[in-house]
Amino acid sequence: MPDSRGRWRPFRREATKVRELPSLGPAWHIVDWTPPRDFDEPIADRFLAIGPGGVFSVLVVAHGRTRVLLAGDVIQSEGKRYTYVHEARRSAQEVSRQFSTVIGHNVPVTAVLVLDGDGVISVHGLPKDCLVATGPELDRLLLATGARISAGTAGKLARAARWLPRPGVPPS
Repeated sequence: MPDSRGRWRPFRREATKVRELPSLGPAWHIVDWTPPRDFDEPIADRFLAIGPGGVFSVLVVAHGRTRVLLAGDVIQSEGKRYTYVHEARRSAQEVSRQFSTVIGHNVPVTAVLVLDGDGVISVHGLPKDCLVATGPELDRLLLATGARISAGTAGKLARAARWLPRPGVPPS
């Protein structure tokens, strides 16, 4: 699909592959969390992954073939610094706040940043309070979190997520 400048943006199709996580099994639920966006922005996708490991707010950034430098909270690519780690954390905090309002109990949500692309990723320290993975590693990262909640609770949280207001979408 072409962007607003008529350029072809192939990462849209690739980003949907990140959501397809069949190796997680039936106890995991993927809930769309994509706000309206400009096709020029590199944030390719947002979704919630809810399963035995807990609730995860996943932010997928398509970096294509560019080199990405990750040093703590700082992400740099093509000489520009980006605030993706901060945005992933903010999204997780918002989801947690909304869940807590709807359910009436504190629901911890873990921020996950997925760097999706073919470029080299250089890591010089990982951020705190935000998990980082590449697209092909996301399922292993989520499975490595263990089993903190039951499959039944994960299903209930996934159903409750349908009642949460989506970011950037006014409540109806």
